[in-house]
Amino acid sequence: MKNGLLTLTAAGMFLLIAVSCKKTQEQPTSASSNLTEKEQVKELSTTPMAKAINLPASLALSANTQVPVIFVHGFLGFGPDEAFSAFHYWGGLTDVVKDLNNQGYVAYAASVGPISSNWDRAIELYYYIKGGTPDYGMLHSSKFGHKQQVTRRYKGVYPQWDEKHPISLIGHSMGGTTIRKLITLLEKGDTQEQGDAGSSSLFAGNKRGWIKSAVSISTPHNGTSLTNIFGVGSSTFMLDALNSVASLAGGFGSNSLYDFDLDQWGLERNPKTTNFFTYYDQVKQSRLWTTKDSAPYDLSPALSQERNQIDLDSKDVYYFSVTTSCTSPGILTGREYPSPFTFPVLYPLALSMGNYLSNEPGKTNFDSKWWPNDGIVNVYGENGPSNGIIREYNANAMLQKGVWNHLGIYHGYDHAAIIGIGTLIDVKPFYRNLARLITSL
Repeated sequence: MKNGLLTLTAAGMFLLIAVSCKKTQEQPTSASSNLTEKEQVKELSTTPMAKAINLPASLALSANTQVPVIFVHGFLGFGPDEAFSAFHYWGGLTDVVKDLNNQGYVAYAASVGPISSNWDRAIELYYYIKGGTPDYGMLHSSKFGHKQQVTRRYKGVYPQWDEKHPISLIGHSMGGTTIRKLITLLEKGDTQEQGDAGSSSLFAGNKRGWIKSAVSISTPHNGTSLTNIFGVGSSTFMLDALNSVASLAGGFGSNSLYDFDLDQWGLERNPKTTNFFTYYDQVKQSRLWTTKDSAPYDLSPALSQERNQIDLDSKDVYYFSVTTSCTSPGILTGREYPSPFTFPVLYPLALSMGNYLSNEPGKTNFDSKWWPNDGIVNVYGENGPSNGIIREYNANAMLQKGVWNHLGIYHGYDHAAIIGIGTLIDVKPFYRNLARLITSL
């Protein structure tokens, strides 16, 4: 009974993105405020998790299950050593990563800053894999007011990583954009950071071929309209989310439930001497809230368009994308309505995103193409960045590097269900199919 309660409590942690139904209802759009009853919607069948992903016929296939597959969590996500290791970001009640290891694959779940920027998360991801002490760059750190180096040291899950020992990456939500940032740093480095004589070798670039393939799942490549509904970079939204984390974790009087991974902001977690509320109060008082070096800014459509011009697709990487959608169009209006099986706290967000319109001069124009969504991310942009080459995956066509191969829309899955949270659907077949695909390239 105690373990079951713990699991359910940990499950709510990821869903903090939906701060509350009340908050969304307090900010109705003009389209939804006059809606008195739900119109009839077009029924869309749920995509089976065991849907086959055929292997590309154009390549000489030789499965190499020993190429590591690294899983990268999204915004407000958590690593394998958090949630008392009783609940999993990748699988919820089951452990997807462990299942793949049991199937003969080499798989790891990374842990990076859940509310940090893509830059900081990419740096942490690099060292989590390769090993060492993170270096966030002298200019970047001075610009945003945090430490360049921290005391936390990663042992590295795959220290031999290089062009002769490549890896494949799978990212959910913001994990997908973090992967894109890492690829940019690996291949191109950063010319500004290279001016620092003691800078990390990561900023030197010239690491082509280190990434074999990259898979994005439910990723807001073009940003999410939810940031505009709440207010881009809203500290109130973030603090409400953190208040929810504190209310969950505080009951255990321990830090072992969740780590904000904010060492660069002077917020090192010490589970042995500091209870969660002390740690949480330090997070609330951090300089993080006065800078734009955080996830909410990076997830906004405006900054996402800027990122798309910087994190260009590599000609040395096979890209794949998966889209999730929990909404269906209304027959009369075309507005998008969430499935009744959408997780309750995501339902009002999906409804609000499903008819949000905005056309302010100089800002992103939100029209009806943004309406289909999974409760957190719009379908528009999940298949790849706006300036990328995107094709529907065809196993019989020539597979090219530098092209986003869209594996299709998985209808009937909200943002959390695709990773096994808030659903009783077994997601293991889906991830087994993905692993089979990317290790057979």
